[in-house]
Amino acid sequence: MQNEKDLSRDEVLLRKLTEAVASNLENKQFGVTELSDAVAISRFQLHRKLKLLKGKSVSQFIREVRLEEARRMLLADVGTAAEISYRVGFNNPTYFNKLVGRELQNAVQLDTMDCLGSESRIIAR
Repeated sequence: MQNEKDLSRDEVLLRKLTEAVASNLENKQFGVTELSDAVAISRFQLHRKLKLLKGKSVSQFIREVRLEEARRMLLADVGTAAEISYRVGFNNPTYFNKLVGRELQNAVQLDTMDCLGSESRIIAR
């Protein structure tokens, strides 16, 4: 892990935001207001910064952190999908499964495009 001196302000902010969400995973009520309070910046500034740095809204960022932790838990086989959905702050396992399915579908499509891209480079030679 890099020393905070070596990181830019933006990287430090992103790390703090990720840590704040991760430490509140089971809190289903943890949202934009709670995150802005946790890192001591206004909701407006938080939204502006995340849009600039990640191209996402604050809600999308929180969801992304929750889904990443869920992915780790699913790979480690620490519980059922429903149990994990509650552990990472989702109220509705069906909605959680829909999001995870969408993420998996996107990952498969990216892998397929990478494979096709490398095959087309081989054929072009």
